[in-house]
Amino acid sequence: MEVLKFDGFINEIVNRQSLKKTAGVALIYQNKILLVHPTGAGWKRAACGIPKGGIEPGEEPFDAALRELKEETGILLAPNLLDPDPQVVNFYSKDGAFKGQLIYFMAEINDLSVVGLDSTKVPKSQLQEKEVDWAKFVDPNEAYSITSRGQLLILDRHLELRTK
Repeated sequence: MEVLKFDGFINEIVNRQSLKKTAGVALIYQNKILLVHPTGAGWKRAACGIPKGGIEPGEEPFDAALRELKEETGILLAPNLLDPDPQVVNFYSKDGAFKGQLIYFMAEINDLSVVGLDSTKVPKSQLQEKEVDWAKFVDPNEAYSITSRGQLLILDRHLELRTK
């Protein structure tokens, strides 16, 4: 009898066609992460996340991530600034059923001008208003309070929480 190792099990789940896949970019600047707030989501619950969206048929996740960043925030990121190795966050329903995954790519920049910004807040005129009403590089303390539960793992992986 063949024993399926954990990695094989995860890969089997990930390869299902019915799986909802999205792609995004975790963009870091001076230990701050770029978060977007969905239009109409309200601010009473944590709803922010990295710029992300659906992967179109035939599109590679890397290309989808760059496209979604540009569409939602107006930020055009040079592909060579992204780490080409994808990272994954899986999503589950309240009853534990596997729902889908976010495939994201990480980029760390040292200068905002590299992405065409002169402040940590993305001008409203650059935002795709029907999907995003606010975008900003946020420090870890604020990020943890406004990021959707499903994306907290991204903060854990890429931000350094500093105590005073």
